[in-house]
Amino acid sequence: MGTLCKGRPRVKALGDYARQSLRISGERSGFYPGMLLKGTAGEPLPCGGVHWSISHKPECVAGVVSHVPGGIDIERVKPVSDNLFNKILAPEEAACFGESDRVEAFFKTFTAKEAVLKTHGVGLAGLSRVRVVAAPTPLVTRLDYQGDVCTVAHFWVDGHIASVVREGVDVVWECVHVSPS
Repeated sequence: MGTLCKGRPRVKALGDYARQSLRISGERSGFYPGMLLKGTAGEPLPCGGVHWSISHKPECVAGVVSHVPGGIDIERVKPVSDNLFNKILAPEEAACFGESDRVEAFFKTFTAKEAVLKTHGVGLAGLSRVRVVAAPTPLVTRLDYQGDVCTVAHFWVDGHIASVVREGVDVVWECVHVSPS
């Protein structure tokens, strides 16, 4: 995108790239939502029984389609302050990750919580209502959102972590380098 693309044009360009990744997900899975409609709070609305979710950061975008509600989030992994770590992970949540790297546990948790909130059509205001209940493998975290326990799969790529809710579906991760269309 270069240094000339900043502010709203940059956000729009990133959104366009994320939608391109969504199209690729649709092609790979054999179904696509058609129109990408959003609700009054900006949440993705299913179309023709197809649910969708996107996420983007300056260097990386992600998109997913599914026949069940789902959400995806991606973040660049970088150091975090103790205050931010403690705001996102309660001590009992951090304990679920055992001896895992602190930064890794933070970003697994943050992206998983955001993916769960997207699945439920809720923004970050609901962050305090999502809790990690288990991390059974290095690539899976289980979270509770108001009594609904969700399984989230994680994927690492180019210094980023992507997390997607995988209830009732298998997740096939694929890293595709795209260029502007």
